Amino acid sequence: MQVVGSKFTIPAALRMLLAAGLSLLLMGAGEWLHRKIATLKTAYLHKKADAYIPATLYAAGMSGLYGTFIFAAVKHQLIAPTVALIAMASLALGGLWFSLRLGPLMAVLGIIGGYSAPLWIGGSEPNFFLLTSYVCVITLASLALIQKSPIRWLISGVILGHSLWLILIAVTISPEQRFTWFVTFIPISTYLMVFVPRMGWALHFRIMHRARWPFFHPAFSAFLLMMITYLTVCFTESLTTQSLLLFVLPFALLILPAWRYGRAPRIYVSTILVAMLCIEFLTRYLAQAEGINTVWVLLISAALIVLVICRVIGQYYQGDHARSQQWMTIFAGPVMLIGSLIWIDQAHPDHRLIWTVFTMVCAIGLAYFALYQRRITTRLSASLHGVLLTVSAIYLTGSAFTFALALQVLLIACQQYKSWFTPHAVTIKVLMSLLILRITLVPFIPSLQTAFTPEWTWMVLSVLPTLAVLLVTRYVLLKHNVTLRAWFDAATLHVSVILLFAQTNYLVLGSYNFLLDGDFYSVALFAGQTLALGAVYHYKSRHSTQLHRLYQGYALTLFSLAGLLALSLNTAYQPFYTRISLG
Repeated sequence: MQVVGSKFTIPAALRMLLAAGLSLLLMGAGEWLHRKIATLKTAYLHKKADAYIPATLYAAGMSGLYGTFIFAAVKHQLIAPTVALIAMASLALGGLWFSLRLGPLMAVLGIIGGYSAPLWIGGSEPNFFLLTSYVCVITLASLALIQKSPIRWLISGVILGHSLWLILIAVTISPEQRFTWFVTFIPISTYLMVFVPRMGWALHFRIMHRARWPFFHPAFSAFLLMMITYLTVCFTESLTTQSLLLFVLPFALLILPAWRYGRAPRIYVSTILVAMLCIEFLTRYLAQAEGINTVWVLLISAALIVLVICRVIGQYYQGDHARSQQWMTIFAGPVMLIGSLIWIDQAHPDHRLIWTVFTMVCAIGLAYFALYQRRITTRLSASLHGVLLTVSAIYLTGSAFTFALALQVLLIACQQYKSWFTPHAVTIKVLMSLLILRITLVPFIPSLQTAFTPEWTWMVLSVLPTLAVLLVTRYVLLKHNVTLRAWFDAATLHVSVILLFAQTNYLVLGSYNFLLDGDFYSVALFAGQTLALGAVYHYKSRHSTQLHRLYQGYALTLFSLAGLLALSLNTAYQPFYTRISLG
């Protein structure tokens, strides 16, 4: 037997044929069993048995064929790797098609086989363009079968397999090919992974198929593509003008779902957020690269910001008035304008003026749109006041910004008086709180004071213009809005108190800076003033109806502060423990 075994061996080709024949025999047995089970009258038994018994035989046969093609191509070189890859792809698609008849086991085998086939076949120098084309073909065929399959989780497997291959290719492809590969296949992948599962091949508005939560959400697929974009940037050592092609992803996310009807299904509102994040990331990263002209980056970023604004406005104008879409219409544009303006002021101040002009033009366009949309007029007006506040904060400092803030409060009061583009009532309260906080800090922060005049006028020039504007604003709202008038009464009283405190501190001690020049005299004076002001606010709390709690809380705060100052006078500033001059 040993001599016979050593003299007669089975050729590799024959062994491959025997393995393929055995695999086909198992698949034939599975098909025969499937037909037998189909004759059963009990539908429940038919479905359950079909999902396990014939599918197991089919899976065993297909696994054998997978192994046969792998060994024939890799170990024995009987067939070309390309032929083996095509055969394994055909088997994978066959497994997905059999899942329509035999259940999820065949679907798992088809997805794993299809996406893992290039790993088994391999190659010394892989062609990444051909490999990505193969992955896209598998994904495309899988999506075509998924639209008919009742197995809802299949879409998750397809998106995961496609994304893993894109990530692997993005980090291994050569820099010379990376951006050409990106601009070629990322739009295709965006179309396949984000939009086809929900909207169909022609991107119709109401086609949903079976791609639903929790197995599919377009924001998750879009986020995966954004991470692939991030990896593409990170693994590229030297960024050149060709890197501007990376902006194709946010462009595709914004354009594709709405190109037919001007609006997209409501679920794609979340992809606008992903596109916004991608625009902000790419703009900041590419603008820092030495090999890229910053002007081109800013031009593309400005165009995409306009596209975001047009996208959300078009969605709302076409009739999508859901709460999520309303918030996107209100905040998407202003948030991008504010964020980009602050970043340019910090990173590229030489482009600040032209970007400010662009910001104001976009804000005017949003304001014009809001005038004809009553549902969102007040909130959109409030967000545009945020843009105006940002512009003031960038160009003005010290008391000039404080005065500009007061003028903006007056502008809102005039809007309410004329009932024209009126912002939400919370807007004026927020700006008033910011103004009051800023004025409160004036005596303690020298940079907030006006310092180009004689020292004794610093606080007068820093606070008195704001106080005058507040009085004018109160007069405007005298009969129009009783609630806001009460707020302005409290604000006027507070600003007057701050001015009185600061001027008294200067006249007695010769300095505005209570914190920097703190000593026994300044602490004693501050303690007395705080106690007296606490009594004033306590009196106001007893005679106010709308702001009773505010005045009461302010009075308790001042009384507590007076107590702490009195304690410090008897400890840290105690004359018996501290050497002081009594004059």
